[in-house]
Amino acid sequence: MKAIYSTISRDLYAFVRKEKARVIIGEVKRWGERYFNVATYIDKDSTQSYTKTHIHWTENFIPGRELKVFDSPFGKIGITICFDAAFSEVWRVLSLKGAEVIVNISAVPETFPVDYMWRRFMGAAMYNQIFVIYANRPGPHFSGSSAVFSPQGEILLSSGATETIIEAVIDLNEIQRWRREEEIYPNRRPLLYREIVNRHRPELKSLQYEILKSRLAIAN
Repeated sequence: MKAIYSTISRDLYAFVRKEKARVIIGEVKRWGERYFNVATYIDKDSTQSYTKTHIHWTENFIPGRELKVFDSPFGKIGITICFDAAFSEVWRVLSLKGAEVIVNISAVPETFPVDYMWRRFMGAAMYNQIFVIYANRPGPHFSGSSAVFSPQGEILLSSGATETIIEAVIDLNEIQRWRREEEIYPNRRPLLYREIVNRHRPELKSLQYEILKSRLAIAN
């Protein structure tokens, strides 16, 4: 099916290219009667989109099927959307794909504590040795508190709950310096992590149980 883009999206794409800017925007895109929550990276040379893969139970979007890393003039970027941030596997996969900066755009309500979100991003940055940028919708009804996190999990800069513009200078060379000091990636043991894909999948547990019963029957 062909995606339906709004006139606003087309005009915004054109404006970003004209200004030679680099922008990530959140959009809702429609294919037929299906709706997708999308983040789009735009610069003067490209327009690249990621579709939210982890849909909150209060939403009616269709989930995406791919975690993407985008090339940009200043490095490789991973993008996540809101509830995606709750899944540690997402951060690690994007990091393994080469993301140096992962941007999370969100509309987190004020009822969900800012501290919880920040702890998530601190952990994601430190465990994966990357920069994390959190851009959250400000009030009313939303918590704002956007922030930038270093590869060591430190808060480099943050905003309050109201609308504002913040600027941070980051040095991507810091990633490799820190990875040489704390060598996480060379010491990973992926074969030990296979259980991640099996946990909480009832159909696999049922299949494993039937296989075990068959083996016991043969043994007896």
